[in-house]
Amino acid sequence: MNKFLIIFLILPLFSFAQESSELQQSLEKRIKEDEHSNHTSSLVTAHRPNYILPITYMHDPNEAPYPADDELKNIETKFQLSFKFTVLSQIFGSKTDLDFAYTQKSFWQLYNKKNSAAFRDTNYEPELFISFEPLKEDWRIFKNYYHFGFVHQSNGKDLPLSRSWNRVFATTFFEWQKTLFMLKVWYRINEEPKSGPTDYTGDDNPDITDYLGYFELTGIHKIDGHTLSWMVRNNLKKDNKGALEIDWSFPLPETRLKGYVQFFTGYGETLIDYDYNMTRIGLGVAFTDWL
Repeated sequence: MNKFLIIFLILPLFSFAQESSELQQSLEKRIKEDEHSNHTSSLVTAHRPNYILPITYMHDPNEAPYPADDELKNIETKFQLSFKFTVLSQIFGSKTDLDFAYTQKSFWQLYNKKNSAAFRDTNYEPELFISFEPLKEDWRIFKNYYHFGFVHQSNGKDLPLSRSWNRVFATTFFEWQKTLFMLKVWYRINEEPKSGPTDYTGDDNPDITDYLGYFELTGIHKIDGHTLSWMVRNNLKKDNKGALEIDWSFPLPETRLKGYVQFFTGYGETLIDYDYNMTRIGLGVAFTDWL
């Protein structure tokens, strides 16, 4: 798909401002909670959803990176931990902060007793970014909110399983048709090529943008305590490689936890599978949601 056509289709979304809704109120509440944490003993807040999926089923696991005798099970556990805190507040004005965030996503072969119930892959993702909310409210977008920053992502493994990349990114938040959108674009910081297969200083995955592209678009819709979100990525090339993730959280009786269902298909759910097309569905609980 032509990349200019995609951009042409996305940009008009910015011109359809909507009146205050449950989504807008939820995001404003989230922003106020972040601001409140700067002045209380609550140092950290959630960055992305925090959840555990004790049972997930992945179709056709990627066994290529592992030794032949390390047979993978289709059923595994997945969980994500994500938090952020403000390093410096009001650095360029009352609406500008310097934030640090950390997200860890793990894939655990919990039911694979033959392989010692090992962690198949864990992705570590620290970020440092500026959070910016313009003082003007008439930019024709939902009360604008932006992130500009640097992100590192790696799986902490030795060769030949090591995967990592560094990016600079920009994210904008806007609302349209009662859905909150987050458009994130990035530029990969290039690394030196490897001199050989044992060169630990060279690029572990020089073709990663062929599969993960340069942007992702997330949509979040809230109604009556339920949250439906989705994420799409595409490399904007003729081979049309990308990913789709759909998440649904719903209230559970007599608890502050939420039920959580997640579906993923495509490339890059985890770094070890960045160049492998796979599909997964999982069920569990969420401790915190997007909003």
